[in-house]
Amino acid sequence: MLGPPPSRYPPPQIENIVHPITIDSMHALFSTYGLVQKIAIIEKTPHPTTRHVLVQYADSKAAAVALSTLQGYCMYGAGQHKV
Repeated sequence: MLGPPPSRYPPPQIENIVHPITIDSMHALFSTYGLVQKIAIIEKTPHPTTRHVLVQYADSKAAAVALSTLQGYCMYGAGQHKV
């Protein structure tokens, strides 16, 4: 028996990167909203201070809540590491 098809959301983008981002720091941020199964950081982006983060959650509701809650969130003060 097959489960429901995976939901597709655009990958979160982290902007204004001053400090390195890691899988562990992204896991700490995104796991607040649900069970994270996988995380990948896309290093090659057009802008040197921007990264895309691919986050796979166990369920689509957690992904939707994370994206809507973290939209515009800054991991550090002064607009650094803005999601």
